[in-house]
Amino acid sequence: MSGSGSGGFGTNSSNTTDTAVVRLVVISDTHGLHESIPMVRGDVLIHCGDMANRGSVEHVRSCIQWLNKLNYTEIVVIDGNHDRTRPAPTTATANANANANARTTVSSAAATATAEPLDVRKEFQKAANSNIRLLQDEHVWCANGRLSIYGASWQSCEAGDFSKLCNLSLVSSSPPDILLAHINPRLPREIRITKLSNSSKQAWKGSTNLTRAVLTNRIPLCCSGHVHWGRGVVPVQRSRSGLFSYFVNASSQKPTVKGFSDSEAVTAPVVIDYDVVKRQAINYHCPSHDDD
Repeated sequence: MSGSGSGGFGTNSSNTTDTAVVRLVVISDTHGLHESIPMVRGDVLIHCGDMANRGSVEHVRSCIQWLNKLNYTEIVVIDGNHDRTRPAPTTATANANANANARTTVSSAAATATAEPLDVRKEFQKAANSNIRLLQDEHVWCANGRLSIYGASWQSCEAGDFSKLCNLSLVSSSPPDILLAHINPRLPREIRITKLSNSSKQAWKGSTNLTRAVLTNRIPLCCSGHVHWGRGVVPVQRSRSGLFSYFVNASSQKPTVKGFSDSEAVTAPVVIDYDVVKRQAINYHCPSHDDD
């Protein structure tokens, strides 16, 4: 498996010509800034949740419209913690949010309480002629039935309950190729994360149940987001024969966006070449939030 933290891979390249390889383009945590992301070519586009900021219906509707205009064979989306109606913030919370993020003002945060309630599934159902599939504890075949993707709902992520995935693996001849879960995993202690900063390493101390679900069910690729500063790719060997599960944090919005333009506040997608015959990621490119 080859990889890169930054560079030219995937930026302007054409779709791969190897029929066994599917090029995945992965984004997450766009928070209403989707149109500012410098998109790249690929076969399957994956959005790992948080289309909206603070349950904004307009953010989700705008994101669906944007996704429908993109030139990908298939698009798969899961919901994140921001893709739901959220309780009204107190004045103190609204002020804190305004100071932390230039895009969240007191008035806009307070307006969340009176805004239209967000039902993300209904929004996808209303989208006419949509080629997008929203997964909430569901499974879908992509790439002409060669690529199996399971998407966990935020409700399951929050509860740490991946039993529906485990049940699917029991009745299937093979586990899914890809597990999508908005929540971040907690990696085993023995895993050395050498290519991430110390602050980024802290972001990989999330859900133990998610990590267990991936390794127990022998899932080759797990894509998530949620913790913006944890963006990166970490391989975890799951067998003595050298097979790996790759954990990907594809958070698009940078950890700190105050003072940035919209285009400066987001990072280009993670690009992964996945071999559907070998059931293994064979190449990836994950631009850093620190890249210019």
